[in-house]
Amino acid sequence: MSEKVLVVALDGMDRELIEKFDLKSVPQEEFGCIDNSTGIKKRMTSELFASFITGENYREHGIQGLSKNLTFRDRISKHLIPDFFVSHIRGFRTLRDLIKQSKSLENTKYTKEDLEVETIFEEIDASLPLYVPSYNPSMYWLVALPHAVVRYYGEERFVEESRHDTEVRLRQGTATQPAFFDVTKDFWDFIMLHLHDPDAFQDTHLGDLEEEYERLDNIAGEILDEYGDEWTVIFMSDHGRPEKKSGPHEHNKNAFYSCNRELFGDETPHITNFHDKILELTGNEGKIK
Repeated sequence: MSEKVLVVALDGMDRELIEKFDLKSVPQEEFGCIDNSTGIKKRMTSELFASFITGENYREHGIQGLSKNLTFRDRISKHLIPDFFVSHIRGFRTLRDLIKQSKSLENTKYTKEDLEVETIFEEIDASLPLYVPSYNPSMYWLVALPHAVVRYYGEERFVEESRHDTEVRLRQGTATQPAFFDVTKDFWDFIMLHLHDPDAFQDTHLGDLEEEYERLDNIAGEILDEYGDEWTVIFMSDHGRPEKKSGPHEHNKNAFYSCNRELFGDETPHITNFHDKILELTGNEGKIK
């Protein structure tokens, strides 16, 4: 019998910190590590999630690291101007302000147009991707506006915007994406939601990290209350927190996963193994490569 599957990605949530802070909802019945190093070019968000949703590594799916190179003109014409009309992010009041910020933007992130193979979202007909890196990330993250916020407004504003972005994904939605808690879940067989916390928070080294993890644990509890009885729920991260003294992009290996059902048993899954497992659970085994 096929199951409905929900994946909630908590970007950068560190397995050791989950245990250290004694979280209650995130570590479910099966709780373990993810191998996010073998066959990986760079342990960064875009490449890791491309591997998760395709079941392939960078040689096949074509995504390496975090970002791709774009000209300034492309950033304006393809991303920044459309974003001006649909953005939910506060603080950019005029088009002139938005273009001004673009001068300091880092490289643009990947989307599904950059993937060289099909993903699980094409292989499961009734699937819903919500802000999934390397597929349909939020416009805010896509054009690197978080970095502009840090540069122009400081890290405290960045943390505020990051938390606001999480609430938008969960409860408010955007012009192009529904709020997670408003989704008509009976229509879907597979939903994947990405939240950029706690990675955004960890990169700033601001505030109380334990408090941040507990905030996300409360969100996980809300999700389990809504989905846990009828759905297979997988919480996971792509990597752990930044290593000390090595900068925000040197992530450690401490990716985790948890599930409210038995999933891999005593084995440590590779980040590419979830693709086939989810196809199997949803009754789409015939689409496994």
